[in-house]
Order: sequence, then structure tokens, then C-alpha cells
Amino acid sequence: MRYISKKTIGEALLIILAASIFGFLVNIFHPRSVEISTSRPPLEFAADDVPAVDLPQASIPISPDSPKIGAENPAYLHIHRVVELMKTEQAILLDARIPEHYERKHIKTSINMPFADLDAYDRIIPELPEDKWLICYCDGPQCDLSESLAYDLLNFGFTKVAVFEGGMEKWDESNMTLSSRK
Repeated sequence: MRYISKKTIGEALLIILAASIFGFLVNIFHPRSVEISTSRPPLEFAADDVPAVDLPQASIPISPDSPKIGAENPAYLHIHRVVELMKTEQAILLDARIPEHYERKHIKTSINMPFADLDAYDRIIPELPEDKWLICYCDGPQCDLSESLAYDLLNFGFTKVAVFEGGMEKWDESNMTLSSRK
């Protein structure tokens, strides 16, 4: 077994430190620098006073670098906007959870489309209308299945895609109608 000296280890660490400092300095002064962050940017919700029919064209930036709703990003909706879209039959709810959770409890009229279930995708996607909002939901804010499903739908070419991030948790808190199987 070969012995590595403390001097060699010290030199290696010094090289790594120097390279890291040099990399950060280059990034700071480079015209196309990479933003260094350890947190996820805050979610933006469509304003409650925006009529549902105006949402496809809506671009609701809060700051100049915020994402815009459209072909690349889903809209994020509050519960009363989801209820309004459902009452006016302008939307279809898609439950991104596994079938067992869907069977236990789900939002009335929603369709179970488990994220990454290719059989469900093959069966459901051809049936989805392009003229209605496709609102994805899952368990709640701690669950990201709805957001993942929304991005998949955008990749399939749908443009009216939204996420109800409150999901089942917010729906339960609001005492809305649920379908459940006991």
C-alpha cells in the first residue's frame, strides 16, 4: 500500500481552493454569469381578479426576471380560481397521485393521471381537450407530482396548463366536495 504524504494532500487542497476561488471570480465578472442559489424561486400565482378567459394571454411578472405563463411554464392557481374554472366548465382536473390515493379520496370530476404512468398517458392524453385548462393537483404544497405532470403536458404541446398547488390539503381545508371510496 502506498502512503500519500501530508504535503501532497495539502498541495491538492490548495489547488482545489485556488480553482474554486478563480471559478467564482470568473463567474462574477462574466457577462453571462450563472446565478448561484440554494433556494427555489417563489411561486407566482395568477391574480384572483384576472378573468379565467384572459389567463392564456396573461403574463403576470412580479419582477423583471420572473417566469411568464405560457408554452414553457404552467400557471399556478388558488382554490377559488380552480372552483370558478370548474363551475364554468373551462377546466379539467388531473390528479397526479397514484391510483390507491386517488381511490381513497379525490376531487369530484377529476381524472386520475399518475405522473410518469405511461399507460395512463397513452390512455388519457389523446382524450384531453386543447381548448380547456388542464389543472394538475396532488396532495398539497409539499408534493411536486402536479408540477411535474404539468410540465409533461406542456411538453406534449398543451398550452392551457395550470397547477393547483394547494391540492387535496387545501381542498380538504376548504370543505369542498370530495369523492371517496371507503
